[in-house]
Amino acid sequence: MEFMKVLVILVVVFHGSLSKPIGSEDELHVAVGQLERLVARLKQYVVDTNLPEYSMSGTGPWSESTPEFTRSLFHLRGLYDKRDPFSSNEIVKKLLKPYFGSFPNGPYKLELPLTSHNIVVMLDAWYNNGEQMMFKERTFHNVARELLSAHLQCATTRVDQIVFYVLKGQALAMTEDDQNMDTRLRKTLENWITDTATVKNVAQKIVLAAHRRTYGDIVDHIRYFQFKDIVEFLSKMKMLMWKAEQNKWSSVMFHEKLSQLLTDNDFAFKCPSMNNLWEFHQEIVSRVQERLSETKLVTETEVWLKEFLPTYITTRTTPAITAILHIYTDYIKSVRWHFEQMENHVTTRNAADITNFMSKFLTPHQLQYLQSIFEFLNTRDTSNVMQMESGKPKQHAFQE
Repeated sequence: MEFMKVLVILVVVFHGSLSKPIGSEDELHVAVGQLERLVARLKQYVVDTNLPEYSMSGTGPWSESTPEFTRSLFHLRGLYDKRDPFSSNEIVKKLLKPYFGSFPNGPYKLELPLTSHNIVVMLDAWYNNGEQMMFKERTFHNVARELLSAHLQCATTRVDQIVFYVLKGQALAMTEDDQNMDTRLRKTLENWITDTATVKNVAQKIVLAAHRRTYGDIVDHIRYFQFKDIVEFLSKMKMLMWKAEQNKWSSVMFHEKLSQLLTDNDFAFKCPSMNNLWEFHQEIVSRVQERLSETKLVTETEVWLKEFLPTYITTRTTPAITAILHIYTDYIKSVRWHFEQMENHVTTRNAADITNFMSKFLTPHQLQYLQSIFEFLNTRDTSNVMQMESGKPKQHAFQE
């Protein structure tokens, strides 16, 4: 009976991802495979009737903290999130968007101006008011907003906002790469295509594909990257709220489960340290480097060109593909150069170097704001004092 109960929960939660068209047949196969493995795990769970229905401790064969469950849950939730405007990921993106729309301003803090007790008070009030149970999504949205608003007051988070602001400014310079590539492509394609309109159309499609393949979601990834753990925490909270309703927990049980969740995820109520900030930036750099692997991108583009070009070029396409890939290789190198300019400075842990680099893109008032944050962090966060003097030049990390 318990097995059927948990199975029904899973089916309901992920119904949105499997009852509607999936982006590709491969995604559907993966999702079905994940569900089959989860059912197998549930069968193990039902054998041990001593296991609690909802365990925060992560013990036993069916534990919500086991790597297998987490991978399965997050993959399936990823498919579900694409169509669910109330998913934790989508709510976080919506709430964070205004904060990353312009240069930050206002006071900043070293400690998060929000405690786990504040969250307990909000959710206990919701759960103890039977008439308000239907407003679960609204309550969750309010909690997420309070938590994220508090994090955006952290001094370290303000630095990330400024890094993103500068990167957005750099995006204009990066679009020049698209224009240069388009010009070179048109001139090259004229050797195989005589119609001017077709040449223009084909060149634009190649540039668009190249831009999408090269950049992907890099900018958005940088914007939300440091909040990935917060998203995971909020997802667990939302699941707990949903289970509380479905299983009709008592108010005391809900309070206990919620308190344990908050205790297990106390990081959500702390401002990132300077070390956290450098780790965020270094991991972003690693992701960008992986994304901009020249060999990988050229190979993927070559496969795509072999399918795309025969529609417009009736002769042998190999010479055209070779010429296009040469242009695309130069494009990748230019994109990497732009990101290297950011990488070589934002990961130095050197406030003077970072400030000097940022000065090229910020107004005097904005630059003063950044300097004041670094000074504040250097004097307050004594456990993570940053370098305030020039350091040794950093070597390019992009190596094939």
